[in-house]
Amino acid sequence: DKEPFASLLKGDAKTALAGGEKAILEIVMATHGDMSTEEFEKTVKDWITTAKHPKTGRLYTEMVYQPMLELLAYLRANGFKTFIVSGGGVEFMRPWAERIYGIPPEQVIGSSIKTKFEMSDGKPVLARLPEVNFIDDKAGKPVGIHQYIGRRPIAAFGNSDGDLQMLQWVAAGQRPNLCVYIHHTDAEREWAYDRQSHVGSLDAGLDEAKTKGWTLVSMKNDWKRIFTFDSNRTVSSNVFQKLTGTWIRPDGGYILDIKSIASDGKIEMAYLNPQPINVSKAQASMESGQMNVFIKLLDRNYPGNYYTLTYDVQNDYLAGVYHHVGIGQEFDVYFVRAMSSKVSK
Repeated sequence: DKEPFASLLKGDAKTALAGGEKAILEIVMATHGDMSTEEFEKTVKDWITTAKHPKTGRLYTEMVYQPMLELLAYLRANGFKTFIVSGGGVEFMRPWAERIYGIPPEQVIGSSIKTKFEMSDGKPVLARLPEVNFIDDKAGKPVGIHQYIGRRPIAAFGNSDGDLQMLQWVAAGQRPNLCVYIHHTDAEREWAYDRQSHVGSLDAGLDEAKTKGWTLVSMKNDWKRIFTFDSNRTVSSNVFQKLTGTWIRPDGGYILDIKSIASDGKIEMAYLNPQPINVSKAQASMESGQMNVFIKLLDRNYPGNYYTLTYDVQNDYLAGVYHHVGIGQEFDVYFVRAMSSKVSK
């Protein structure tokens, strides 16, 4: 009669999983408790290599969020150390997290069962016991971070109430911080759920994000691509044509000469100071109805410096930040349109 096993034996998976991460861990503990850590790792690798999602038919390792991969890569490229802090079993995630997310086993924190050292056939092994050691969910997450990392993060990302205490702890730090909630709002490309969900509910966290001014990301409205295998959403090229023309940065005479923009946002342009500087990437995008521009420069004395700009529709100018990679500084900047390149709004 003990849950979640009673419901599981009746074939009622919904009720069995209503207990969240703790229920899942108890099921795994009961079915995979009496084996060595090496045997369990092999079991995980064998399963993850072939297991497919019942709805998409894709390998579970393909069901990863493209924006998440991009963010992790961006953070690491800029000197950040990234961690996974999950309510899931730590020994289940470690065998494949580095291959999929680029996060090594020692930077994965999760729930665990008790383990003991013993000799088996004359060989030392770590044996998994059918007993809970630590639940890395809800209030357990900041505890786990403190125990295994030893530093308060300055950025945290979550998608359920199970992440709320972690975000609260990060937000309470003395340094500038970033707290982000990913809101599952796209029933067409993924799933739409929040307050009433039995698994992964986002209720109290949704309220606190709005109250505290945390960043709330809508999958439907803010993510052009969700999974790595999704095709990009395109925007009418006519929308981006407002950005074409010549733009001047008043504080130094730097010029953006935007010649054309494709429907996928790729910009054909030149950057002058006053001589031409090589533009390695230029991209326009739409996020929550806002037009943004990313420009990366790669040339002599321009070791990957880049602009992140936003278009002000009402006042017809581009404003944002110039990231000077060479000296590690950022500058608030803006560009005004040259009078000779005025376009119809």
